Amino acid sequence: MPRGQTNAEAGERRRDDMVEFVRTFVSEHGHPPTIREIAAGVGLASPGAAHRQLARLVADGRLRAMPVTSHSYGYVVVEES
Repeated sequence: MPRGQTNAEAGERRRDDMVEFVRTFVSEHGHPPTIREIAAGVGLASPGAAHRQLARLVADGRLRAMPVTSHSYGYVVVEES
């Protein structure tokens, strides 16, 4: 975390990075990324850490979870209107 930045600010920046990663991934690959791909793409150590941030983004209406298989989800950006 950069000097002088609060945990809340760092978390918000991380979530912004995740939204941008998802947007770029879908554009480049034509399908949504998995939690593991998002975690790796934004430098999180574990899928669990990514899952907590993704749950907040879904609750905030910034991302939408999409079933990929019977037991996994991909995430897509909810475009602002």
